Amino acid sequence: MAGPYCEHCGQADVGVNEPRVGRHRYDEDPAGSAWPDQTAPTQVRSRRDEQAFGDRTARPARRWPDDRFFRGMMIFLVCAGCISAILIVYLTLGTRVRPQSALDAPAAEVVPEAMWSDPPAPVTPSARPAVTGTPTASPSRATATDNSPSAHPASSSPSPGLTPGSPTPPSPAPLVTVHYDAESPQNRLTTGASPSAQIVSCTLCAGGRKIRYVGGGNTVSFTGITAAQAGPATVRIMFLNGDAAPRSAGLTVNDGATHAVTFAPTGGWQTPGAVTVVVELQAGQNVLTFANPSGWTADLDGIDVTTGG
Repeated sequence: MAGPYCEHCGQADVGVNEPRVGRHRYDEDPAGSAWPDQTAPTQVRSRRDEQAFGDRTARPARRWPDDRFFRGMMIFLVCAGCISAILIVYLTLGTRVRPQSALDAPAAEVVPEAMWSDPPAPVTPSARPAVTGTPTASPSRATATDNSPSAHPASSSPSPGLTPGSPTPPSPAPLVTVHYDAESPQNRLTTGASPSAQIVSCTLCAGGRKIRYVGGGNTVSFTGITAAQAGPATVRIMFLNGDAAPRSAGLTVNDGATHAVTFAPTGGWQTPGAVTVVVELQAGQNVLTFANPSGWTADLDGIDVTTGG
């Protein structure tokens, strides 16, 4: 039986009956089993081996593998398992279905076009109404399909109202309206009665003035009336008649035809009115003369001449 040893330093007790004092703690180690071979302090193992086997060289050899080998193997296996798990997760996530890109999309199926198609139905030209203004012949044509086996020949027909070879009628001239004041210096006043024709002020007149005492031998001629081409023209006459009864005058165009004009009462000699007469003008310059040999006519403010159309 081995003697007691200190649990801290492994020092053997000098005597079995020595009291346990100080920091040493002595325990009985009957069969040398208080500390296993691998866990007992070095001094304890040395003393125990000396007592059991006589010297240190008599210690039994350690068995292989020892605890350190198993611990290393366990660490290696754990690391290998972790690495394998990481690889499995990575490969599993990498094989997931990814969205298709434009390059992965399947190619569109090419459907060949039909080489031949049914011939188009014949086109019937529709009659057009008579052309006013500047008519132009525009024959209708049947359009042939490019991929049809046979194309219908284009057919044309002249527009109604026009005969082949007939000249195109001229375009009508646009409407043009020009105002002429009665008191304009280019107009002619002819005196044949007393008092003579006079230019006086008029608040509501176009140019702020008018001509009075027209008639009884006094006449007013508007000169410089221009027309682009011969034809009818509309003459709008602005006048003033302060009498209760209508007054009349004759409108002569270029010393030719005379048109009778009636001037209705306007309610005062400062209140203008208007009347319209259609006359024939020649191309170029024209003269319009107002006269009334038998009496006085209305005061004149001016005229608007519309030509063309």
